[in-house]
Amino acid sequence: TNPRYSPTGHVLFARAGSLYAIAFDEGRTKVSGPERKLLDGVIVEPYGATQYAVSTNGVLAYVAGPPVTRQQELVWVDRAGHAVTLRNDGREYWFPRLSPDGTKVAVTSYTGSNSDVWILDVERGTLQGVTTASGEDFEPVWSPDGTRLAISSERDEEEGPGLAWTIGPDFRLEFLLRTPGGGNWEFPTSWS
Repeated sequence: TNPRYSPTGHVLFARAGSLYAIAFDEGRTKVSGPERKLLDGVIVEPYGATQYAVSTNGVLAYVAGPPVTRQQELVWVDRAGHAVTLRNDGREYWFPRLSPDGTKVAVTSYTGSNSDVWILDVERGTLQGVTTASGEDFEPVWSPDGTRLAISSERDEEEGPGLAWTIGPDFRLEFLLRTPGGGNWEFPTSWS
């Protein structure tokens, strides 16, 4: 993941926590030699973001550490600092957002390569799928009254990624904005 061209004439990339280099002929735009491992122990985030950079004069900087695990647990922490695990079921949970009334958590969960938005009822411990169609749905944000979610969503590559919100108790999606052809993604971060 995360290939970067180095002025030393190499393309650097990561694989399973290791950083590699392969000679690259810029004029022919082709690799011109075998790959070679440079070092082990570079932090690689779950979806490929690798923590390294190369300067214009070829100096390498990186963050050392093991690859970040893809398995998380949802934890509730009360005002006194006591933590209680809400879910530890082997699923991946990302972008948790607490509902305005504090009774639900909207999260993104990945199943294979597909991401969906789910709502966890904190008291009951039940998980309800908001988006279950193929495509990428993530980063939910609650409306101030707790009746809707704004999410980043992609249903098909032709229409491109967009910003959507849920309507009604069945959480039907309605797109508000799309970037045709897989362009820039829109990410909700707050709702005023």
